[in-house]
Amino acid sequence: PAYGFGASGVALFARVGGGIFTKGADSGADLVGKVEAGIPEDDPRNAAVIADFVGDNVGDVAGMGADLFESYVESVVATMALCLVATGAIAVGGKAFHLVPDVQIAWWLPFLVRAGGVIAAIIGCFLVRVGEKPEMGALLGALRRGTNTAVVLTAIFSFLIIYFLGASLGIFWAVLAGLIAGALVGESTNYYTSYAFKP
Repeated sequence: PAYGFGASGVALFARVGGGIFTKGADSGADLVGKVEAGIPEDDPRNAAVIADFVGDNVGDVAGMGADLFESYVESVVATMALCLVATGAIAVGGKAFHLVPDVQIAWWLPFLVRAGGVIAAIIGCFLVRVGEKPEMGALLGALRRGTNTAVVLTAIFSFLIIYFLGASLGIFWAVLAGLIAGALVGESTNYYTSYAFKP
């Protein structure tokens, strides 16, 4: 929990601090460049433009990275907490049933499933290939191929990890539901924002 709280603090300060720096530098560059010197926006002759670009990098690149890192860390912490709760016995048909056999497996399970997802994502990235001067359909097809491959491989890795750790296959169905939901969100976003499909 402390690590997740620290990640949240870093993400907050990186995003907000970068935004404040960017806006201040942008306002100063525009005021000096456009109003006083008559220089166009983002012209390299204006030294304040460099500070504006630095602020953009801090807010957009480092801030976004810290945001994603924070989301990832907190989802790992939440999953570990849920796995610890799952070590308790559940009464099913008058018998005690454990979703996760013991505490040690409860700690390892989220990390191993995440590691399988990272390996699957790396393999999926290698499959995103297009030729010279590709059309938009080829680009989207390559991205879809990489994403779908990563989803399928993550499902396979998750099943193997959960099975060999002796955890309940109900956890695998939860992982699979999350993977399918994520893939459907991506496909629906593509459908509703692409010019290739009618409204």
